Amino acid sequence: MTGHWESNEATALSMSEDLLPPPVIEETRRNWTGWLFLGVLIGLQILVALTDSLSTKPPSLQTHDDQQEVLQAYMQSESGRSTNPQTVADKSKTDTDKKREDLTSAATELSKQPKSDHMAAKLSAAIETELRGTVKPAVLGPLLTSKTPVDRLFVEIYGSQKLTLSKARQMVALLPDFPFIYTAAKVHALEKAGDKGALVRLVPPKNSTFGRIAAFFTLMCFAISLSVWSQYWTKYKDGTLLLRGIPMDKITSLDADRLAIRAAQIFALFLIVQTVVASFPREYFDLVARVAVIVVLMVVGVIALQRLEVDGKKITLEMLGVSTRNLWQDVATGVQGFFAEFPIAMILAGIGSVIFSFLPKATHPATEVLARDHSLGTIIPVVILGSVLAPFWEELVFRGLIFPALKKFLGGIAPGLLVSSFLFASLHPQGISIWLALSSVGAASCLLSYQSRSLVPSMVMHCLHNSAVFALTLLVQ
Repeated sequence: MTGHWESNEATALSMSEDLLPPPVIEETRRNWTGWLFLGVLIGLQILVALTDSLSTKPPSLQTHDDQQEVLQAYMQSESGRSTNPQTVADKSKTDTDKKREDLTSAATELSKQPKSDHMAAKLSAAIETELRGTVKPAVLGPLLTSKTPVDRLFVEIYGSQKLTLSKARQMVALLPDFPFIYTAAKVHALEKAGDKGALVRLVPPKNSTFGRIAAFFTLMCFAISLSVWSQYWTKYKDGTLLLRGIPMDKITSLDADRLAIRAAQIFALFLIVQTVVASFPREYFDLVARVAVIVVLMVVGVIALQRLEVDGKKITLEMLGVSTRNLWQDVATGVQGFFAEFPIAMILAGIGSVIFSFLPKATHPATEVLARDHSLGTIIPVVILGSVLAPFWEELVFRGLIFPALKKFLGGIAPGLLVSSFLFASLHPQGISIWLALSSVGAASCLLSYQSRSLVPSMVMHCLHNSAVFALTLLVQ
């Protein structure tokens, strides 16, 4: 007997002792290939993540996200004043004064940047326009020698006192949509051409109703979370909390090696797909299209790999815990798990942003896309990719393969959970400041698979978590 993939432990617990499955017989042979390659691949990914977060970008790559947010908040406030001046005058004068002070502080901070920082020069020009209506020639100085077409457009826009409407529209068509500084430049170009409605069209004021919906949703999650944790605690105290064990619980050391090999294959596939997609021409493949290609190819690749043997054995999706058995119970467990983990993840995200405030702000390509484009043509594919397909392959890799392999290799649930959750967090593109929150998501997924002997609850929880993040992103913008 070369190994044993355990059957449903919940059924086994109800059987008499003499009917329990035979114990796992360890194999003397080992295969360290997967661990070696998995370690190298994950190490490289973590190194890239750390380098991106900790390295100081050259001035030409600085985006000054904080100053852009201040400018956006100020322009949104001005947009609100123009659409509903009386209401704003009654209740927001202090808030408006505060935003103007923040904008002045941002201008002071940008003035300290080196002349080679063209983004600082562009932001300074936009802020000067908002504060004083004119731009000093020295502000545009760093852009005068630039050969970048966008920089030359800024010189034309902010170096002119007045523009014709046709010229302004030509400039607007040439400017990108993201980051926000380009939207500000579009507004200022059209306003110099006499288009007084440009601000409200391009920078609509924040919808307070959406903000209230987001706040209500957050409070509801916290309230339900308290109830869920209370239920868990009661069941734990009563001894009725059933823990069925993870899907690949009773395995040999060689079986763990096989799981590591399959995980390494999937990581290698991910790196290859990323590299290939990065070479796609940007004029035909925007960010949504690139993410779509990566996620779809990963899902297809993961499903295809299950047909191939790993060191003499097949590792099927059902073995890893993807099954319709107890489907609705597993879905309910996943929903419960979401309400248990989401408020904790939100709190840890806030703590991480404070602890690592000296690092770049945590962002993800999907949320960046939603922040700047609220059209259904963008929302639908991003949500499908980020809330359905991505959780499927991530749960399969981290909770289906890596977690049980590490549990066997490290000798316990706790170390396997901790290490796999850290790896899950560190391989995301948001950066170090969000690792605490993402680790809690990974840990919750591990616990759900341990509770149910299935990956379905963790997949459901992961889908709901990502959907909630996307929803809040849309509501607060």
